[in-house]
Amino acid sequence: RYGDTDLFSSLPAVRSLDRESLQHIVNLCVSSYAPYYALAAVSNRDGAVIAIADAEGSRTAHGANDLQHISIVREPWFVQALANTNQVIVYDASSDVLGEIIDPPSERTIILARAIKGTSGEPVGVWSSHL
Repeated sequence: RYGDTDLFSSLPAVRSLDRESLQHIVNLCVSSYAPYYALAAVSNRDGAVIAIADAEGSRTAHGANDLQHISIVREPWFVQALANTNQVIVYDASSDVLGEIIDPPSERTIILARAIKGTSGEPVGVWSSHL
């Protein structure tokens, strides 16, 4: 899953932060790798969720449109991913904003996160895979 997170975060379509493309990719990730992923999400560098899996196989309790207002700016894995842009962050979370929407709820979530870099190499967002 580490390699998946690394790969998905570096795809040109992900780096563009185009909402429609991102929605397709997070759905593809979760549906292709079910049941390994509880969800996949992309946020911009300000922590606003741009896309979150709503595909069959995803365990989110709400549709993607209901979740666009969520901010993850204070999540430790998000902060670490932006601070360490060249590595995948592995975070063991007992509580997490996005983890709260997984159905059925999990007492513990493993989150893999990596900064998404723009064309000039600066971080423009974060890809997260939730196991």
